[in-house]
Amino acid sequence: MINIETNENGVAIVHIGQFVYRIENVCTEASSVTEMEEEMEEIEEEMMGMEEEEEGNNDTSGLDEATLAFPWLATVIEDQDCPSLTIEEYDLGSFSFVTISTAEGSRVFFEDGTFFCANSSQTDCNQVYGLDELSLSNTWTCMDDGDSEGDEGEEKEEGEEEQEQEEQEQEEEQESSSLFTDYAWLSSVIEPDCIEGTITEYLLDPFVFIFIETPESSDLYFQDGTYYCNHTATFDCISAYGLTEIGRTFTCSENLTEAETRSDNTDLFDVSLFPNPAIDRIQIKIPQDGTTVDLYSSNGTLVMRLNNLSQGLQSLDLNNLEQGLFVLRAVNGEQSVTKKVIKL
Repeated sequence: MINIETNENGVAIVHIGQFVYRIENVCTEASSVTEMEEEMEEIEEEMMGMEEEEEGNNDTSGLDEATLAFPWLATVIEDQDCPSLTIEEYDLGSFSFVTISTAEGSRVFFEDGTFFCANSSQTDCNQVYGLDELSLSNTWTCMDDGDSEGDEGEEKEEGEEEQEQEEQEQEEEQESSSLFTDYAWLSSVIEPDCIEGTITEYLLDPFVFIFIETPESSDLYFQDGTYYCNHTATFDCISAYGLTEIGRTFTCSENLTEAETRSDNTDLFDVSLFPNPAIDRIQIKIPQDGTTVDLYSSNGTLVMRLNNLSQGLQSLDLNNLEQGLFVLRAVNGEQSVTKKVIKL
């Protein structure tokens, strides 16, 4: 509501809600006051419209269903910028994961609200936990009216589209730069404008090893730059660590360029795990006698080893381990396989 106070000096004090305005040289005749009231009402309507628009931009009504299904979400998202917020539920059968994505990044939570993973240049949380389109069961956004994406596309100007296209072309032309962004330590080992050599990513989910081959030496590094192994004619680093799946391969000329991916995959024997996630114990189905099983923490530390296991079911005690993600690697001769293990 509007409240106007005037004094004999022709000064008006106008109250519009919580706002106060001072207007000088105001005539106090009824007709002039009426005109001023009408003008103030127009100002009030404009201000109310601005407030409604601001509230609309932070409308969380589209998330009501999400917070009803997962009450702990209310606390996690209360300080987030709503227009950029997206919540996705991935149903993996006996349990679910929830991802919360904002302009700053994406995080993965277990269905009970336990934090599991944050995306980074080196870690794709959805890939680590096997969250794909097939398991995506629900998606919620703040303005969940089905039209926001289309409206945003219509509002893009032609100049912005051209700029995006130029940026995309630059990214394709400078593919090697992403390698040094993902692994900053690489610049201390090999130059981006190297003349001879090859860099190969080996994927040991969820870890990555980097194999650098130059005329002088061939060496294997962990994803954080830790030196692991010198590859020689008498010692095969790749086989020693069971590396079979190749990600990106770069070759040196006048600079590093991505080469066609080669595959060293061999026929892997399979290992079954259940239940997974597990609270205190997990069962492992071993396919062959003489199998060794290693369990690694998420930072690559060996936390458990079982040697010379027999074919059939074997039990793995997890009671002494903290909650989180582990990697199980089973080896039998030249055969090996890795599996993710989640301890609740």
